[in-house]
Amino acid sequence: MNDKIRYCYWVSPSQETTTLGFLPSIIKENQKGHFVCQLNKDDPILKYSKTIEEAEALVLLLNNSLGLSEKDVLEIIGSSM
Repeated sequence: MNDKIRYCYWVSPSQETTTLGFLPSIIKENQKGHFVCQLNKDDPILKYSKTIEEAEALVLLLNNSLGLSEKDVLEIIGSSM
């Protein structure tokens, strides 16, 4: 049995802040909702993106680094609703 909880990164156009742009959220499998990421000054990857396109590209990079396929991401997102 695998007790590891899968998670993925996600961003929506509605997550735009008034000054800094877009910051991804984390979605955990089988947990309702999403959790907006917290910035860490020592993390060069996780950052605000100025456009939704930049944010989506960042989310794709982050999810790929987790070894997640598009199908995996959709399953995780679906389980959180």
